[in-house]
Amino acid sequence: MDGFAEAFLRLVGVVYLAAFSSLYAQLPHLIGTDGLLPAEAWAVNKGIPTSNPVVAFREVPSLVWFGPAWLGLSFDASLDLVCLSGLVVSAVVTAGFCVRAPLFLWLFLSYLSFLEISQTFLSFQWDTLLLEMGFIVIFFAPLAGRRRAASREARSARSGSRQEAAGPHGNGGVHGARVSGESAVEWDDEPALLMSLINWLLFRLMWAAGVVKLQSHCPTWWTLTALEVHYESQCIPHQLSFWAHQLPTWFHAFSVWSALYIEVLCPFFFFFPPLFEFAFVCQWLLQLLIILTGNYNFFNIATCLLCAPLLYHLRHRRRRRRHRCFGDLSEWVRPRRGPWRLLWHLAGLGGVAASLVFACHAFEVEVFGVALHGGQPRWAAAGAAPTPAPFSGAAGFSKETFNEWVSIGARAGLVLGALSVARQCVATLRRALLAAAGRGHGHPGGLIWRAWRLVRACASVVAAVAIFSVSLVPFMQLDTLGGTRSSLPAQVAGGLEQAYRQSARFHVTSAYGLFRRMTGVGGRPEVVVEGSLTPDGPWQEYEIRYKPGAVVGRTPQLLTPHQDRVAWQFWFAALGSYQHNPWLVHLCVQLMRADQQGAAFAFVEHNPFAEGGLAPRFVRAKLYHYHYAAVGSLEDAWTFVEEPARSRRWWKRSLQAEYLPPITPTTSGVGEFIERSYKLSPKRRVKVRQFAAHSLGEQAASACTMALVHVRATLTSAAGGDFVWFVWGTLVTAGAAAAVRTATGF
Repeated sequence: MDGFAEAFLRLVGVVYLAAFSSLYAQLPHLIGTDGLLPAEAWAVNKGIPTSNPVVAFREVPSLVWFGPAWLGLSFDASLDLVCLSGLVVSAVVTAGFCVRAPLFLWLFLSYLSFLEISQTFLSFQWDTLLLEMGFIVIFFAPLAGRRRAASREARSARSGSRQEAAGPHGNGGVHGARVSGESAVEWDDEPALLMSLINWLLFRLMWAAGVVKLQSHCPTWWTLTALEVHYESQCIPHQLSFWAHQLPTWFHAFSVWSALYIEVLCPFFFFFPPLFEFAFVCQWLLQLLIILTGNYNFFNIATCLLCAPLLYHLRHRRRRRRHRCFGDLSEWVRPRRGPWRLLWHLAGLGGVAASLVFACHAFEVEVFGVALHGGQPRWAAAGAAPTPAPFSGAAGFSKETFNEWVSIGARAGLVLGALSVARQCVATLRRALLAAAGRGHGHPGGLIWRAWRLVRACASVVAAVAIFSVSLVPFMQLDTLGGTRSSLPAQVAGGLEQAYRQSARFHVTSAYGLFRRMTGVGGRPEVVVEGSLTPDGPWQEYEIRYKPGAVVGRTPQLLTPHQDRVAWQFWFAALGSYQHNPWLVHLCVQLMRADQQGAAFAFVEHNPFAEGGLAPRFVRAKLYHYHYAAVGSLEDAWTFVEEPARSRRWWKRSLQAEYLPPITPTTSGVGEFIERSYKLSPKRRVKVRQFAAHSLGEQAASACTMALVHVRATLTSAAGGDFVWFVWGTLVTAGAAAAVRTATGF
């Protein structure tokens, strides 16, 4: 296997490791039997036959169904077993002990197991992005282990040396020289086809992220003012988010314009070889800035990993090998020396210049009052004095014009992506056919090995064509003027749409587009939960982990790559009502438990009733609007920094409305709501237990359950974010040096 590809696969394991460790730390509190959204009760209410795991898997793909039925485990133990297995396998891949396709298949199925049953807690685009990336990797990861590949390489090298010594009469000569110069690992699967699909996924992700912002017609994106509210209105900001919010208005406008340029125009550079380096720098710069100014778990790390195809050709150029690009025309047209090389670089500079001119013209950019779009400055048109703002701009195009641009861009992206994947499919089949005929680079190996390589190449090509074809359906949905049926023949489009619907439950491909509309323009909405012993008060506030809560002494924290699922759902709940967030009602009911052992307390950082030993009899929720505290000058900033952390005021807030009226466990309607949504019927419980009793046996199931409980108690003794940082940081540090060494060849 190619060293660059092995490093890429191990980094995919890094992303899986972050996702599984974050989920494992909070899984029983989210969808366990006593969780906020019990998955077992959800399955019963959906009518899923959990007693027959095969049928249940067909309806909702999840390995969790097999635990109670085949192993005799409880539902909570089955959840832990599947998640812990994914955590262990991702650690094995990250450390480089075994990087094989069956392991990536298990990682895909394990994470898929939680996507549906976790309901709203795993309804984010980065969850489906991880599944799509993991699904692509399955078909191109090696099946042979490292030991077998190494022994095969050694045998090929020895055979090549004998052929070279034999000379022309012994079929040595040129072929033997190739063996000595090229490793026999050339006969393993090339990563070029994998890189072409990853490149296509990156294009779809980034281009959709930029297009949906402008298609939503949100005024903040069209006037380049979105970042004036984004840093304080995002789900979980950290300390650098506060300082980024204090930057001047013109810098926010420049940042929005730059982000839209990187997301809308730069993705087309992924198919233009002279601009690979420029596109890579732009994408990484955007992702790193997002990481530095917000907590978005493993999403930006996964996006940085998707940029790997843009670096693949640099490795081959450094090693002075024949240039093997992965979905572009650089192998055919890239000049190596002479004046044509200069023209090659000039073409790249011309592409960048043309895109910048177009972006400046589209948003009527003005720098220090000078119009870069070729028209009259806004201050001159208004008859006012020139504005000294270093940067300003706003969309100078209409909605209809932008929709026409999107239609053209979607069809151009379809053609470029199709050419990219098709070229690599042809190249893969060509290499396999040459290998089968014994005419390729390196030693051809035995007949069985050559036949297997041809079969594997054909299977990879079929998988690549299928993955690309199905992904066209969500991609062409961005074209609001036509869609898939206007770009493809009717029968082909209909077949692709049917295939997309049938594969939707496996999430092998999805539609993307983050931050469609900027929320929190009038203030960051937050739900604050309060409890009281009497209906008249006093009301005491619960401090939810990682939320602003009290405006004094609550320091924003850096959580990446951890994602606190409840903190994120609190952010979404503030945008709606409690009727659409039943988990929040369940959380409030659990806060009134006298034993204080419910799942809700795992997400509470400060319980005002913990010391007294009394549970509140009434719980309510209020809706507040939060704003960052203003730091107007350097002196104010220095005073803010010198202030003690316990008395530092990061936020200011104002009460808006009552979100949830005071409730008690006996409030009319609340008990019925909880009973209807979360409680299992006794008849269903008996059926599941009777089926489980005929599995592996009660003693084995009990021992396995006790082992899982002990492992969880040992691993999750710290907070969720600390646990993720410990697991992720330790294994990433251990495997980073080996991965870099494998990729660079040093």
